[in-house]
Amino acid sequence: MTPGAGDHSDDLPASERLRQDAHAERRAPICRWCGVTALPGAAVGLAVDFACDNPDCPAVGERVR
Repeated sequence: MTPGAGDHSDDLPASERLRQDAHAERRAPICRWCGVTALPGAAVGLAVDFACDNPDCPAVGERVR
């Protein structure tokens, strides 16, 4: 299916489209609190896909989707 062809992807906010694109391509998502690219959870010792590892971020160690 071609993106945008009947899937209503144009109706989603830009942040949601970026999140879906990152998940679909398995690129690391961006932390919505600090804007830093998240690390794989295993790299920071967590059992999640991706987590924020920015020590200055209020969401450090949290799962990033």
